[in-house]
Amino acid sequence: MTKINKDKEESVFRGNEVMMMLEQMSDGIAVIAEEQKALRIELTGKIDDVRTELTGKIDDVRTELKSEIQEFRDEFNDFRDEVNEKFDSVFEFLSNIEDELVDIRKEINVLKETKADDEKVIELDERVSVLEKQFEMAKVNQGA
Repeated sequence: MTKINKDKEESVFRGNEVMMMLEQMSDGIAVIAEEQKALRIELTGKIDDVRTELTGKIDDVRTELKSEIQEFRDEFNDFRDEVNEKFDSVFEFLSNIEDELVDIRKEINVLKETKADDEKVIELDERVSVLEKQFEMAKVNQGA
């Protein structure tokens, strides 16, 4: 370096000024670091608050869902029991009708053999045949 350039450089930056600038920069960096640390602590607290609030809400929803599911299961079980009970009643009723039809058919056959009034026997026979067909259709539809 030439002497002129060296003098210029010394006049622009003196040793004390450089040190003061470095100290100011160091202080500024320390302030920024401190503010960043405070901000991080504040954000961490807020995140924890949100996490706690969400966890509480999730627990509330989970509890409510469990309650709703149990209520649905109870209602479904009640419905199933009622349907089974009614099915048993209908099955018993149809079984009784079938038994009566079989008995009537036997009586008609006895009347035919004893030569009872043909007109009444034929009428009764036709009615029983219709009932038997309806009963058979009900059994087929029930099985479907």
